Amino acid sequence: MNGSVTKFQLKRGLAWGRGGFCFNCIFAAIAVLLSFFTYQRNLVWEDGQTLCEDVVSKSPNKARPYVNLGYAYNEKGEFDKALELYKKALVLKPDYPLAYNNLGWVYYKKRKFDKALELYKRALILKSDYSEAYNNMGLAYYDRKDIEKAIASYNKALSFKPDLPDAQYNLGIAYQNKGLFDLAIRHYRRFLSIQPDGYKAHNNLGAIYYDKGLLDLAIRHYKKALKIKPDGYMTYYNLGLTYYQKGSIDKSILSYKNALKFSVDLVDKNYISDIYAVLGNAYAKKGFLQDAMKNYKMALSLNPENTISLQNMQIIKEINNKKNFK
Repeated sequence: MNGSVTKFQLKRGLAWGRGGFCFNCIFAAIAVLLSFFTYQRNLVWEDGQTLCEDVVSKSPNKARPYVNLGYAYNEKGEFDKALELYKKALVLKPDYPLAYNNLGWVYYKKRKFDKALELYKRALILKSDYSEAYNNMGLAYYDRKDIEKAIASYNKALSFKPDLPDAQYNLGIAYQNKGLFDLAIRHYRRFLSIQPDGYKAHNNLGAIYYDKGLLDLAIRHYKKALKIKPDGYMTYYNLGLTYYQKGSIDKSILSYKNALKFSVDLVDKNYISDIYAVLGNAYAKKGFLQDAMKNYKMALSLNPENTISLQNMQIIKEINNKKNFK
């Protein structure tokens, strides 16, 4: 996620800042295509894991059931079990590109990017047009902060499969990260032509249009994102910032309140702290300094290092002291 700090000016020339909660909210790339073999049975199975365990028990010398069972564990976040199963598949079938790709994904999730890249390259030696492996390689390069290699990998994926939505979306993120907004817009739009329900792409398009000063377009895309995902707290946050910039403070406040409503279960309370901070800014903009103070205090209760809230509380105290002195 990109980080950025913006200062907002109020009357009296005082700067009301906001915290580091990202207004462009570039989402981490989460889409990856891992193949999963399915077929019909006449029985009702509890879940994919149960089905795959049954197949492994009946075909212990075949590689593919181990990959499928590894995928089931991968989906549950049990990466060590998935890793063991992918390795078993490769013992049975050393020239299996899918197993190398999926094993690479496990190491990627473990943030062992060099090992993941090594395995993706092994998959590509065996299957040179393996678009999903190129896309996954791009993710690893991106998280290693090697944006140019990430872009090259995503483009290579698209050279073999132009409609691979993951690569289109991830290219949008990479170009947005580099500030190449027109290229990012092109790839987000291409992604949305393939997957119209991609709320993250709409959110990110909104962020780009915000950065370009096209606030009405930003609002349009944030609203599209929220129509798809009504509980998108980051998008509500972004919408609030955009309404604030437009001077629509009441709409800004409502958006921030929705952001708080849908972020209540977040583990990282710093995010929630920053929402309270910008809500405090909005109330301060309206001159409701008591409400602003309440929200700054909430921000600090969640994150005592929320410096923006500390600074703005001090400004309000100075204003109140001047009023009392008069």
